[in-house]
Amino acid sequence: MAYANGAIPASALKRSTFGVDLTKAAANSANRLNALYALLHGKRLTATDGYRSLAIQKKIFLERYAKGSLAGKAGYTTDVRSYLGAAYTRRTGTAAAAIPGTSNHGLGLALDISALGGFDGAAFKRLEAIAADYGWTNTEGRSVGESWHWVYSRAHDKRRPVKYVVKAKTLGSTKAALYRGKATGKANITRHRALGKTLNIIQITGKWAQTAKGDWIKLSKIKKAK
Repeated sequence: MAYANGAIPASALKRSTFGVDLTKAAANSANRLNALYALLHGKRLTATDGYRSLAIQKKIFLERYAKGSLAGKAGYTTDVRSYLGAAYTRRTGTAAAAIPGTSNHGLGLALDISALGGFDGAAFKRLEAIAADYGWTNTEGRSVGESWHWVYSRAHDKRRPVKYVVKAKTLGSTKAALYRGKATGKANITRHRALGKTLNIIQITGKWAQTAKGDWIKLSKIKKAK
């Protein structure tokens, strides 16, 4: 069901591992992305903002923009926007904000991610290297100079899970082993899954499949669920 911008009920939202609410599809993708980031870099990312109600969007907009065409005057930027038939100008020292009712935050599809260190930051570059496959991009954020602003597109999410079941055990175990690393299978075993158990697989690379939790299992040990 489609909801108006800023009017998504709590029942249609989900708390993500970034610490903020998003639509369920966006939250699930964000959780998978954060799991991989933690697996690669040792810790999860957090966010300051996710879903924003229309009331919150209005509050933020009016905190950052003053009514009137004030570009060029002291204390104001050249960012002038039209809202409710009037011009509003952004105050200096504040970040850009979408017109209330048009924000991707209001659709539950945007994250403002903390501690990325700007566009040249190590954390930003690490995230940028993996985020697009999960449907997350900084394109909108970069257009307004915000390294922290990331938007989800379900159409571009290549890591939506497909259900597989465990069909074969690992030598020396009555269950199949899941590994922390994909390349050799020699990394530490993180857990085992019993025959017939379901795994959500988000990508297959060569002889390996990655689970939604970030672990890897040999492709020979699983088969697509019916």
